Amino acid sequence: AELELPLYRYGGGTTKSDSIGFNGATATAYLSNALNPATDLGNSTVSNLGVNVTTRTPAHNNTLGWDLDSFDVGSKMTNASTQATISLIGASGEGNRLLYSSFATTVQAPDMSASKAAQVYDPNGSLDSDQIAEPGDSIVYTITVTNRAYDTANNVVVTDAIPASTTYVANSLVINSVSKTDAVDTDQAEKIAAPAPRGTVTFRVGTGATGSAGGTMLVNATNTVSFRVLVGTPAQGQTIQNSASVSFTGDSIGATVVLAVDTTANGGVTTTRACQNGLVESPEGCDDANNITGDGCSTTCTVEPGYTCSGSPSTCTLVCGNNVINNSEQCDDGGRVPGDGCSATCTIEPGWTCPGSSV
Repeated sequence: AELELPLYRYGGGTTKSDSIGFNGATATAYLSNALNPATDLGNSTVSNLGVNVTTRTPAHNNTLGWDLDSFDVGSKMTNASTQATISLIGASGEGNRLLYSSFATTVQAPDMSASKAAQVYDPNGSLDSDQIAEPGDSIVYTITVTNRAYDTANNVVVTDAIPASTTYVANSLVINSVSKTDAVDTDQAEKIAAPAPRGTVTFRVGTGATGSAGGTMLVNATNTVSFRVLVGTPAQGQTIQNSASVSFTGDSIGATVVLAVDTTANGGVTTTRACQNGLVESPEGCDDANNITGDGCSTTCTVEPGYTCSGSPSTCTLVCGNNVINNSEQCDDGGRVPGDGCSATCTIEPGWTCPGSSV
């Protein structure tokens, strides 16, 4: 933090010996700047951090014993201070009156940002063209942490719980393009089992990061981490949501800060698709939420010959008149005109025989 101490006082004049001590009454504690010497602080000036304030009216250089000055006292206070003392020091016969004092504090804290992306890969390792996760696909999550401004960040740690409907892919931890082990050891990352059943990945980033503590990130520094998960069978309509967090302490303020980042593919969630989940998803023709053939919707979610399917989960019905004899049809001549031997309901009309019929 940067601390400014504005003082409004009256007493003495230029060339008279007077001082103000901050957190002490010895010479090392005296306040001073370019316009206010340590032993002639009450010199009838109006200044801001050693610069004459010329925007006042009237802007006389000598204010006839009145002073309104501000001083940088950041070096004279430590973090977590709760009080300070001000001492007025003058020569014999010199009168000083402190009429007003206050603190103007500028807090310097790291301006940290974290962005996250998710890319879906098919089982053979190729980038998935539609970025829709299906069972057997994998998702690579990449988290980029940047210290944008103001102050150094210390002990920077990224944690990410493995999302539902996925399992962690062993030995996929990477920091700044360098692979790390899953074990809790001397390198800067690990995969642990808690919370069950999927666990959590942890990355300690920044200069000087170790197996037990995060490192330092100066202003404009960036670190990137990534890991991979395998997609299981999501529930009907489920999306895969992944959340990470970045913790750090500021070099000046010291307090621990936790930055949350919800992320996934395409700026939202990773969309999922799975045959037999009861949800018709492109390029499926149907999905009746079962693994049975001959009911109109195949085990690969295509409409079986002679059926029409609609809805989610799909309901499939036989189609008469498609030139395909289905289980409940006696005939199917490709039409639904009666009097030609095969009726409009695909039964053989009296007095007719139909080659290829089921009866």
